[in-house]
Amino acid sequence: MDDKEWYLAIDGQQSGPHPEGALDGFRADGRLTPETYVWRMGMENWQRAGETELYGGPAAGAPPLGSAAGVVGDGSMRSLPGATFGQAVSRFWKKYVQFSGRASRSEFWWAILFLVAVSIVLGTIDAAIFGIEEDDPGLFSPLFSLATLLPSLAVGARRLHDIDRTAWWLLLWFVPILGWIVLIVFHILPSTPGPNRFGE
Repeated sequence: MDDKEWYLAIDGQQSGPHPEGALDGFRADGRLTPETYVWRMGMENWQRAGETELYGGPAAGAPPLGSAAGVVGDGSMRSLPGATFGQAVSRFWKKYVQFSGRASRSEFWWAILFLVAVSIVLGTIDAAIFGIEEDDPGLFSPLFSLATLLPSLAVGARRLHDIDRTAWWLLLWFVPILGWIVLIVFHILPSTPGPNRFGE
């Protein structure tokens, strides 16, 4: 690998190597921002692009970033960095029915927070418009639940993949209390370091 070829961490996936000249296209379409994690030969660990010479920062050689991840100088692998709230919601919709791959702990829990918050708001709107009745679920809240069923299952499957478990564990939702507790524990476990059978 040339020391001017770069790897990028895009949506939790490693991309590259890319020649330095090709990165202008990544900047133009928004895939490369100062917050994108990047790595090239000679760097000890992944860094945000804004901290490298790609955005006028110092040259490679900064100390390891701890939770930052991917290929490091010796070729070993670490977990990719987590997601922000905005990234998690974006991936939730972009990977609508993508059951393959992995989702970090932060990507999963930010998506859950988004779902709960929107459900509360829509439930309140339903109650204000249609009145509060036990047998009347309203309109907006059930439609939102239906629209988010598949991506919810998909992000849950990817989160299980991230801890090296198959998506079949999601069937534990049909086992009241005990199954729910097991799945919650699974969802709060840290990522498997480096690649596993479900991806990087």
